[in-house]
Amino acid sequence: MTGGATADVYVAPGEGQDFARYIRWDGDVLRRELSRDAALQRSLDVLVGLTLADKLHSATDDGAEVVARLREVEVERTAVQLALQLQLEVGVDASAVGSAAAFYAQLGRYCQQHNVPSETRARALRGLGLEPEDGSSRESLAEVCAALKPRGPPQP
Repeated sequence: MTGGATADVYVAPGEGQDFARYIRWDGDVLRRELSRDAALQRSLDVLVGLTLADKLHSATDDGAEVVARLREVEVERTAVQLALQLQLEVGVDASAVGSAAAFYAQLGRYCQQHNVPSETRARALRGLGLEPEDGSSRESLAEVCAALKPRGPPQP
């Protein structure tokens, strides 16, 4: 996330899947924060990559496979968003031993509330480079974020 890229984007109003969602950050503040925290930068890079991969993938496939993959990508995106949210919360020491437990607990609650099968949750976490366990293999949230990796293209 370096460089001076800019773009003008025009979005037509819409509803449902055509509805546009966006987030706006002060560029200088975002660059400063990302330069200070490699795990935060990695998390944001992975989130952007997953979002783009999801859009490309859903444009090329259809049927039950797409529905399953979209669910998996949604869990991946939620996991990265939770990791980002926890890193940015005041009072959370992402480098503290055991800080990953809150991430795994919140993701578990999300999956339970949205009836996500445990196999889907496990595939999503493995796709991000994480262990599908309760976080015992990752002691800190910073370690979880540092382990995040973008998923490659879907396999045939």
